[in-house]
Amino acid sequence: MARDPRLQLRRRSREAAAHALVQMDAAAQAGDSTLFFESLGVAVRERIGLILGIPGATITEQVIGDRLRGLGMSDADLASLEEIFATLDHARFSPSQSAGELASLREKGAEVCRSLEAWEGRG
Repeated sequence: MARDPRLQLRRRSREAAAHALVQMDAAAQAGDSTLFFESLGVAVRERIGLILGIPGATITEQVIGDRLRGLGMSDADLASLEEIFATLDHARFSPSQSAGELASLREKGAEVCRSLEAWEGRG
């Protein structure tokens, strides 16, 4: 594993996604909307990167429509991802959210990440 770059990428991506989810939870509890949305974005992008075998940092909204649909991802799952990306875009311009809103988004974000985890390796 130490010499296989693809396995190294997968390990780093899994660790980054897991760490981002922990940060997202802590940020939601602390009411830190900036860190919350940053962490949510990292978690989702890393999970998508694991599906496609590419670094999470290279994931854009275009990838959702182009590559994930081609893998057979359902319209409902794609719509959830698009909603998450729209929420992330909105948060860039208006990051302040109430604790209740963050808690609700935390649940939705965690659900999307669990759904993505089931797709890992299909790309």
